[in-house]
Amino acid sequence: PIIAWILCLRSTPFSARLVRSVAFVIGAALVLFPVALRNFDVGGEFHLTSSQLGHNLYIGNNSQADGTYQPLLWGRGDSEWMDGKKLAEEALQHSLSPAEVSDYWVGETLDYIRSEPLGWLQLLVQKFILIVNTTEIIDTEDQYTHALFSPVLAASGAIFHFGVLAPLAAFGVIVTWNQRRRLWVLYGMIFAYTASLLVFFV
Repeated sequence: PIIAWILCLRSTPFSARLVRSVAFVIGAALVLFPVALRNFDVGGEFHLTSSQLGHNLYIGNNSQADGTYQPLLWGRGDSEWMDGKKLAEEALQHSLSPAEVSDYWVGETLDYIRSEPLGWLQLLVQKFILIVNTTEIIDTEDQYTHALFSPVLAASGAIFHFGVLAPLAAFGVIVTWNQRRRLWVLYGMIFAYTASLLVFFV
């Protein structure tokens, strides 16, 4: 959304928009490319961040999924990569590279979606409800634990939670719709972030 926004700024000459877009891509590359190089050095494959696309896609989209993170093997949330590799290799009866493991789980995800399209659509609705829910789904850290030690977080969390903020944001989109040509990048970023959670898990 940010690159599209830069390129669509009509008040700026196209050459300047192009330079800004390239600068944005270079800035992102400065962060991601060293990681990709290390991945290639360690694992022999070029991955921008990790090779766990398939694992995470499957965790969020299978017949047992509830919209939140669930480990591939019960009780082993810290061993996702190893468990994903082990299960994929057991299923296919041969050793797999990180990319092949990811491809296996992508295939399992697509098989589920094709076999249970209505169940998958219900799962997407469940994920959306979790996204705009009052309570934030806890991952490695959460605001609720920090709020035990911070009166400011405790007070603000009691009032400004997603159950309040999400409807206010929706109302904000409605009342600023006549300014959508100027503000669409914000709408686009909200849409992209929400879509990423719907595709994977909340």
